Amino acid sequence: MKRTMLVVGAVLLFGVFAVSCGGAVGENSESGGERAASEGTEREAEREEPTPVEIVRLSQRTTVEAGSARVAMTMTYPASEGMPEFSMEMRGVQDFTTGDGDFTLAMPFMPTGGEIEHLVVDNVMYQRYPEDLRAQMPFLPPEKEWVATDLEEQYEEQYGMSLQEMQSSAPQTPADQLSYLRSVGSVERIGSEKIDGAQTTRYRAVVDLNRELEALDGEEELTRMYRDLEEQLGTDKFPTEVWIDADGLVRRQLMEVPLPDSTPVEGADGETTAQQLPEGEMTMTVTYGDFGVPVAVEAPPAEAVIPQKDFEALVQGQGA
Repeated sequence: MKRTMLVVGAVLLFGVFAVSCGGAVGENSESGGERAASEGTEREAEREEPTPVEIVRLSQRTTVEAGSARVAMTMTYPASEGMPEFSMEMRGVQDFTTGDGDFTLAMPFMPTGGEIEHLVVDNVMYQRYPEDLRAQMPFLPPEKEWVATDLEEQYEEQYGMSLQEMQSSAPQTPADQLSYLRSVGSVERIGSEKIDGAQTTRYRAVVDLNRELEALDGEEELTRMYRDLEEQLGTDKFPTEVWIDADGLVRRQLMEVPLPDSTPVEGADGETTAQQLPEGEMTMTVTYGDFGVPVAVEAPPAEAVIPQKDFEALVQGQGA
């Protein structure tokens, strides 16, 4: 049971950063895609070579306009008390327009070696554990195969605004980590290499959240969201690397994000507790390919779904 709770705890920890895997990538704000596109158009008119900064900023828009892609994401967390360093791998397809996606999530230390099914449909995230792992969760009703997180409700509660309102400026999906490329402040070209057979140029950049803040121009809720993020991370800047092919498509992105000390978790009783996180940095690598792949995802039947808050309350009752 202790091993099972370790796995469940890791999945809930994954939710701190990937629970927002729902919602469309959305239209680009003037702070990012449109401004970058404008800069690129001006460069084209002047027949000048774009700078590395312009190339990286434009790559976000170009990739999103591809519509969809196969996505492979690896998130590596540092060791902490009671939990060794571990990585979680997520693979599947993502629709950049709707945010819908169909993924599998694997963790090396999962006792059964199985994979967690991970769906995103209409701004709701659903997760189903493998049968062998479910058998070690006697507290979970057998008919409740899927754990659901309503992302619209989550953002309304946390920021007083809808998920749709946030989509114009804030990253919401695995692929929407691309949105951080709109906020790069400095970029250097560091080499070239092939990613899944595609020749790419590799860039190192610094994401500057202040660029987004400057462009919000008094949008109170979004400003508060970014300020909260800065406070949790303890910084307003963090590094990223990106591999861009000859068509301007992002083939890979790497981010190293400092972890906050803890994150608030609300239980079914309405009480909020602090969930401790490992110290150090979380490294996330996302690889994209097969652009334009069809994405067709359906939500599980309602009778097979348990809300995340109810699930977390059951887990906490087992000493997780």
